Amino acid sequence: MGRTVKIIITILLIGIVGFGGYYFYMQRQQNTTQTNTTTDNTTPPTNDGSSTTSTEIKTIITVNPQDYDNALQKNFDTASQKASQWQSDAKFVYLQIDLPNNLNPDKANETYVFISAKSPSNYWTIAQNLAGEYIRAIIPKTDFLKNGSPKEIFTKYWKTDWITAFQKADLESGKAFREKYPNDLEISANLTHGGPNDYLTWIIKYNAPKAGEKLEVQVDAATGEINQSS
Repeated sequence: MGRTVKIIITILLIGIVGFGGYYFYMQRQQNTTQTNTTTDNTTPPTNDGSSTTSTEIKTIITVNPQDYDNALQKNFDTASQKASQWQSDAKFVYLQIDLPNNLNPDKANETYVFISAKSPSNYWTIAQNLAGEYIRAIIPKTDFLKNGSPKEIFTKYWKTDWITAFQKADLESGKAFREKYPNDLEISANLTHGGPNDYLTWIIKYNAPKAGEKLEVQVDAATGEINQSS
């Protein structure tokens, strides 16, 4: 009987030691997993010692305009091609960019405007996004551009894209306007002839309709320089 008791005690001791070892092993594995997870989800510190996230929100302010050269050129080529299908003498006279409040360039809409001597009472328009999706429309001149008479745009004077023009305008005074009216804001960029010399100009318009406040910044389409702000 005494021998049986000793055997039982021995078995129990072996079990306890084994369980303790297994428990220690599992705790070590869990700690290692937690350490690896923390390391994977933490970005390296910046030079000032602070932590930064790996993704940055894309806006017209932060992007490199050159990254959009191909998309912008493709949209212009599409607009020109479709306009010539409408009328063989179609002339490019106006470009309007409607910008979203979050300033995501992928959500902007470009509207190219053409005229033709064969259709003197109408504008031919094509609205596109940067993905190349488009809608065409013929609009009576009395219903669009305040029944104005925009001049033909020659591309040799058009050296500055709308992303660059907006970045210049925003640095000039647009940012202060946006920050003052963050929830009451409409922004557009318009390529047309204007300014004191009637040069080809980007007119960046900031509008806070509820507050009744407006801001216009003009950027020379050839040089990219600020013409005036009002």
